[in-house]
Amino acid sequence: MKGGELMGSIDYSRFWTVPERPVPTWQEEVFQYDFGGANPGPDVMPIEELAEAARAVIHEEKEIIARYPPTYGPVRTREIILHKMAAHRGMTWPTITEVLTTNGSAQGITLCLETLTNPGDTIITDRFFYQGAVRAFIARELRIVTIDRDEDGMRMDLLEQKLDELKSEGVTPKFIYTIPSPQNPDGSIMPPDRRAKMLALAQEYDTLILEDDCYVDQMLDVDEMPPAIASLDGAQERVIYIATFSKILSPGVRVAWVAGDERLIERMAAYKQDVGNDYLSGLIVAKFMEDHMDARISHLNDRMRHKRNTMIAALGENFGPLVSMTVPKAGMFVWAEFPQGTDMQALEPITQERGVRYLGGHQFSPTGEGSQRARLNYSFPTPQEIQDGIGLLANVMREEGSLPD
Repeated sequence: MKGGELMGSIDYSRFWTVPERPVPTWQEEVFQYDFGGANPGPDVMPIEELAEAARAVIHEEKEIIARYPPTYGPVRTREIILHKMAAHRGMTWPTITEVLTTNGSAQGITLCLETLTNPGDTIITDRFFYQGAVRAFIARELRIVTIDRDEDGMRMDLLEQKLDELKSEGVTPKFIYTIPSPQNPDGSIMPPDRRAKMLALAQEYDTLILEDDCYVDQMLDVDEMPPAIASLDGAQERVIYIATFSKILSPGVRVAWVAGDERLIERMAAYKQDVGNDYLSGLIVAKFMEDHMDARISHLNDRMRHKRNTMIAALGENFGPLVSMTVPKAGMFVWAEFPQGTDMQALEPITQERGVRYLGGHQFSPTGEGSQRARLNYSFPTPQEIQDGIGLLANVMREEGSLPD
């Protein structure tokens, strides 16, 4: 007893400010065959180079890391971000005050929502998209309008039609959320003409674009990604650009950023009440990228290309015509579709008990559709784990009656 009350006697529900939501605890679990993440595996971690960068930074920047970090992030980190955006994405307009470092790209999305939206506001996005953004948009109680896609991404004719319908209702969406390079979960790459059309539509209908470019470095069968929407003429005031270093290194390194017009970034910084992001991590990443960025990306993509090919082969061997998929030219995922009636959502806890984790398609939809789909990550497991894990997944699905024997 404490203060005369029995432990557990208080009903905290009357204090909650939002409906209760489950805590995403899967990050704490370890699975033998993990196809559920969105990150490189430990087998491709640049351990020695990171250790070298850490030693150098601790000696070079000891006066700085003894202080609280600035709200916008370490200058050295933002300088390498500016270099990367200019060299890799054609974005030459951002200045040091138009970049805000964040604790992962998810914080960037959250800051955008806090800055731009209120419950009930309308946004536009894909029918299926990054599950973290799905959760964030729902938690913000937004009206989520989705647009169908084809093999080249969001269809601009349908986007224009929807924008016109909303205008007739007197509704201006706060932003269009897009992952064009490549898309998560389906791996498609939006061609340049659609990027230009999306920007033109945003200008015509007076809305913004939230461009999530987190997977842009994973180029497997393409030599170069189309330029970022944020790099196009007229984009500076219309596009908010989000990217991260975690897909090059590890999600344990929480160094990402938002770039946009200085007025927007200043407003977002006002919502960033975390006393700054980890100074040491930001400086270590900056040092590593100064010395190894292009070589690291090239090496990582060579390894991921092999892993992707291994997964495509394993799916073909174990599922044959019972699975449909497009071989991704970039990114970290295979977006697999199983026969109509297959419930990958119901199978998730069953396969996890057997050591296999994937993400069911319902997690990528604000309406929970896509139960016959699954996103399978090939960047984290080893090639042998991919072969064994896909085989086990097929066996479990057959045992559960989801596939014919």
